[in-house]
Amino acid sequence: MSKNHNISWLIQDVINESTSIDSDSGFAKVAFPYPPEIATGFTEHLPTLDGIVLIRDHHQFIKNACPPTIQLGKFSVKFDAPVFVIHIVHSGKIDMHSRMPQLKILRENGLVLFARLHEYDVDQTVYTNEDITSTTLIVPEATIVDYLGNKGWESLHQTLALNEKSPFIFLPLPMKISNELFFTLPQNLGKKMQLLYVQSIIIKFLANIKSHITSSSSALLKTNSMEFKIEDVHHHLMTSHGAIPTLKELGKYFGIAPTKLNALFTLAYNESVYSFVSNLRLFQAYQALTVQELPMKNIAHKVGYSHVNHFIYAFKKKFGMTPGQYRKSLK
Repeated sequence: MSKNHNISWLIQDVINESTSIDSDSGFAKVAFPYPPEIATGFTEHLPTLDGIVLIRDHHQFIKNACPPTIQLGKFSVKFDAPVFVIHIVHSGKIDMHSRMPQLKILRENGLVLFARLHEYDVDQTVYTNEDITSTTLIVPEATIVDYLGNKGWESLHQTLALNEKSPFIFLPLPMKISNELFFTLPQNLGKKMQLLYVQSIIIKFLANIKSHITSSSSALLKTNSMEFKIEDVHHHLMTSHGAIPTLKELGKYFGIAPTKLNALFTLAYNESVYSFVSNLRLFQAYQALTVQELPMKNIAHKVGYSHVNHFIYAFKKKFGMTPGQYRKSLK
């Protein structure tokens, strides 16, 4: 794994000097260069055994003093060999624009990002309406093979279906698992004991990840009947347009009881069909606002809202600003 993580920060068009954190020097905490009158924050880097690095970020914003968004800056890493990456947002929202690979996503609590990467190059923009905490775990692929065994890694890898063309996947994860990495480091322990303490939590976390993902996949295969696959419902919803389909309509289309369909979907994706499509429509509207000057009324209608005011209310509740405010922030 690369020994140096190079971070250059950009706050309100002011470029700050890069900060280099040497992973071999032990645990490190680096303050984000926020102007103190608008925010405070820091990133913790906890390098452990076998090339594993745990990164935890904390941002606290002073209400009514911050702009709606702050362009945080660039984070780039090149790895000597493939790594398995898990990114969790515990609270708040972050816009991530990756150049390697090309991807623009809004990260928030609910879906965990899993990736297999050779390098990472991303710009981040934070939303200031809510404090942000996030965790990134970077594990060399060779290490996770050692930890899980060849069969365990093959099972996890096949379930996640990560490859060169699709290096990312987003999956729901129970909070009791995702919050395992959000712990307080005991200060009454020596450095070696702190290292072993963090390592033990990471090993438990990886074991729980593997068990949850593979068992959830098996459970779905067992509960599906008559060639019905919940993934087909997901694909259908992802490719549908306009108004949110009813459970009755979906049940009739797929030949399964509406309540069972919704239960299977919730088990697989950690939210109901209605919640999933509602969020999907808002994300689609969010993307449309970034690339086209469509009238607000047209966007609202296309994503299934009969009244533009309902769309504006839902958008603000989801993203912390109205569609108009978001559009102005892009200029």
